[in-house]
Amino acid sequence: MFERKKVFVLSDNCEMASFIKALLDESSMVDVDYFCSPVSPLRSSGFDWASPVNLKNNVNVYSGYDIGISCHSKQIFPEELVNSVPCYNVHPGYNPFNKGWYPQAFSIINGLPAGCTIHRMTADIDGGPIVDQAMVPIYSDDVSETVYRRVLEKEKELLRLNIDNLIFSSKPLGRLVEDKGNYNSVSDFRALQLIDLDEEVRIGDFINRMRALSHPPYWNAFFVDTEGQKVFLRVETKKGIQ
Repeated sequence: MFERKKVFVLSDNCEMASFIKALLDESSMVDVDYFCSPVSPLRSSGFDWASPVNLKNNVNVYSGYDIGISCHSKQIFPEELVNSVPCYNVHPGYNPFNKGWYPQAFSIINGLPAGCTIHRMTADIDGGPIVDQAMVPIYSDDVSETVYRRVLEKEKELLRLNIDNLIFSSKPLGRLVEDKGNYNSVSDFRALQLIDLDEEVRIGDFINRMRALSHPPYWNAFFVDTEGQKVFLRVETKKGIQ
């Protein structure tokens, strides 16, 4: 017989936050509190059940929980928190490859595996022991948005398979991975966005870069015209028969 558990969930993704809430609502053995970042899409989308919180200023609030779950959170969990409460992250990348921001975009560019990972959180960003993970394919007509959609669906599958074990396991989960992999920061992504009109580049590499930066409704890529104005662009793809 499972003991009743107290869980907190921190997410800034409306779709995944709703999915996790529906998943946990099915259990009568958990008490769940939902949180989001102070600046979060959830706050402007009617998600009144998610309370805004700044982790840097509220670490002690979480001392009464049995576990924490992070899913597409904009915040880094402080070391004090992950050392005191078992916390698990649902990460939209196939660790240890392309840890950090926008992993599916960098997978299009560098050819490293894309997918999702559930891992125990440590002070090493996206570097904790892996509980479960799955790859997703990247096709020649994919852009960032289509790969991302595939990753989200795979995340849901992993959560369905692992949620009970995450919450009710008697000890922290996860296996260590020796490969350090690679990490991409927000700054790394920003560096991709400005298209230098004088840059010499292989056509295939440029197409991959534009695919990686194309994520409707966002306009990520831009160049600066002769009048100093930014001109934004993205690509559409369609696979077909000639």
